[in-house]
Amino acid sequence: MREVKIDDKGIKDLTRPTLLEIIERGTCVCGTELSEGSEALVKIREEMEYVPPAHIGTTVRNYKDALNAFSRNADKTFSGIKSRYEDIFRSRLRIQEWSDELSEASDKIKGKEKMAKYEQELLDVKSRLRDFHAKRDRLIREDESQKSDIDRFQKLYDSLVDVSGKNRTIMTYIRYAEEILSWLTETYKEKETYIREELEGQVNMIFERMYHGRRRVSLDSKYQVTLLTTVADQEKATGESEGLNRVKNFAFIAGLVALAKNRIITQSGEEEVDLSSEPYPLVMDAPFSNADETHISNISRELPEIAEQVVMFVMQKDWRYAELVMKDRVGAMYSLNKLSEQHTVLKGELTNV
Repeated sequence: MREVKIDDKGIKDLTRPTLLEIIERGTCVCGTELSEGSEALVKIREEMEYVPPAHIGTTVRNYKDALNAFSRNADKTFSGIKSRYEDIFRSRLRIQEWSDELSEASDKIKGKEKMAKYEQELLDVKSRLRDFHAKRDRLIREDESQKSDIDRFQKLYDSLVDVSGKNRTIMTYIRYAEEILSWLTETYKEKETYIREELEGQVNMIFERMYHGRRRVSLDSKYQVTLLTTVADQEKATGESEGLNRVKNFAFIAGLVALAKNRIITQSGEEEVDLSSEPYPLVMDAPFSNADETHISNISRELPEIAEQVVMFVMQKDWRYAELVMKDRVGAMYSLNKLSEQHTVLKGELTNV
């Protein structure tokens, strides 16, 4: 218990019901009015985050303080009892020794003159014997009192153990969470490089079908996308036009969708865990802006092949090029007729189901 680290923000023995009663009363014990929005009310509500049961650190600290106090008192009690038992044991030895001395003295004085001296010694011994008997009785009474203290502290200890049981449940939940985090971290490390390489391959394959030039897509460790071109047998990063940037982004998004459709399996101990996801729609706003006719056609051909459902918001001027490629793949088409800044009419019809 001495090795437990606790958060020492809470005030000892301050409880949440106490703070709630002060807030309901509307006035702090110092006389400050606790109006809504006042700094004093804000401070009291902040303090509620550090009192039991909201803040386990305060409960653990109170439990630790009580346990330490019990340990100190128990140590003193044991030391006191031990010292008194040692005194009793020594007193018994002395009583026996003095009894033997008394017997020897009685034998020696038999038939001798000047008995006053021996009588005085006998009285002294008897007086000391009475003192030791009185001390023995006092130590016995103190021993009973110490036993009572031990019983009382044992009951206090048992009550604190009950509180600790609730904390053990919370600590068990924390350990479960830590194990799950550890498993997720190990799984991520195991698949990070593989997934990034798979994604780069998917993005490049789709980019080659969309782009009508000769360039390659590269992904770094933070998944930043860079376009590379070969110059004198060396790959170099090149500038990007708005249209080329749009094609690159399309290829990256489509690559993510394609990768998500693949079944990815990872090992977890002796079991295999499926990391693949459910299919989901691909939603895009003005996807063909700044793209030329060739790129619009290429993109329109590739996207329906990758995503199970594609939802796009397009301008009429861009749709006339995409329609030539996508018309047979369209399930529903809607038009937005803007009448004013606050009023737009939606019209639509099903084409293919």
